[in-house]
Amino acid sequence: MSFLLIFKRLVNEEKGQGMVEYALILALIAIVLAASLPTLTDDVSALYTSDGSRRITNIAKVEGIENGIVVLQDLFVFEKASSYQSDKITGNFKKVGLLSKFNGNGWR
Repeated sequence: MSFLLIFKRLVNEEKGQGMVEYALILALIAIVLAASLPTLTDDVSALYTSDGSRRITNIAKVEGIENGIVVLQDLFVFEKASSYQSDKITGNFKKVGLLSKFNGNGWR
């Protein structure tokens, strides 16, 4: 029995219609995950430093959405210290962005 005949049979039956809908939803989820995987792996690999530890490398705020892309503005960025102690990366966060202030009536 060909796939096309099975598909037509499923669409004509009430239970089959639900199965087809779930299959389409799963296929769409798989496509979205496959498309976003390369960008996610770049971000995840940046979380690990050369000493093998996980470290927060920056703190950002959401500026908004432009053309379906979330726009972030860095507020603090981690800067490595020039000297390393016991093979551990040390450093401090440097302020790079403008911080908003909350005055009780809202953000300004």
